[in-house]
Amino acid sequence: MLVLTYRLSTSKPTRSPPVLLHRVKVDLGKHEGRLSVSQLPFVLTWTPRDLFISRQGTILEVFRIQLFSECIGNGCPSEQSILVPKKKTLLPDSAALRDVYFVPLSDDRNGASMVVVGSETRVKAALVEDLVELGLPDETSESQKRRTLAPCIGAILQIEDIGGWDRAEGISVPQGRSMGNLDMRKEKFDPVDDCDG
Repeated sequence: MLVLTYRLSTSKPTRSPPVLLHRVKVDLGKHEGRLSVSQLPFVLTWTPRDLFISRQGTILEVFRIQLFSECIGNGCPSEQSILVPKKKTLLPDSAALRDVYFVPLSDDRNGASMVVVGSETRVKAALVEDLVELGLPDETSESQKRRTLAPCIGAILQIEDIGGWDRAEGISVPQGRSMGNLDMRKEKFDPVDDCDG
């Protein structure tokens, strides 16, 4: 995942391109099975200082990524701080197929957090496929297609429960590259010259 933090222009936010403040690239690991854009196995939550990426699984897996650089003195550290919990926290087996939300209860780095395992629903896909094969319209309502197998569950975790935060293996994007920079348009849009037809 590539995380980019921008500052909008205070005087002309619609005309001036945002300024890139911070850029971090992190390897989220491998995911077995198909990836669907509408149902990614990751959930994003954030505080004013950090982004949290949690993933489906029977063990709580969270990446804590700084949204701003902590530059001290003349330079920035070569690798930005990406943190993970020190202790393993077990989740129900069904969490492997459910969204896992990691929600910090404050912006304090040593504060409590809440972990929520989303509800488990199953679409009655066979019914829909049968209707499509017969050429009939799918008039089943969304509530009829889905059936809740398990409600969402949650727990509050203190910092001691996860053992604090430890540095993870992250790959920082070199600062000299233009990746993420939003440049000013080279010329203004001319509806006569730039539109055909």
